[in-house]
Amino acid sequence: MGKYQITYNTNGKTLYSELHADNYQNIVDVFYELFSGELLEIREILHEDKAIKEDDNNYIHSANIKVISSSKNYGYSFKIPKLKKTISEEDLKNMIFSYVKIDSLKPDSLKITTNYKL
Repeated sequence: MGKYQITYNTNGKTLYSELHADNYQNIVDVFYELFSGELLEIREILHEDKAIKEDDNNYIHSANIKVISSSKNYGYSFKIPKLKKTISEEDLKNMIFSYVKIDSLKPDSLKITTNYKL
């Protein structure tokens, strides 16, 4: 049995609900039978950690990452809040080039901007 989060729009409001079901199709069927509104998104929750960790302040406030694919003439940006100080910029670049994809392709270039707050 899986855990799913659905996002739907009703009366101009975006709402979220969490449902448990055997599969994705069951979520779709339940939504259209019971909910009013427009189904926007279904996410399967594969990992959930509700542990509260003590804040040790050993992090950079945030890092903004922009990945670019010159072959697709396309890119996107994402933010990493509370980036660990122990990760060097070179390690961060290597991880992004290894794991982040743009339309199933590795990015050609990236730009990292860090935001330090005291």
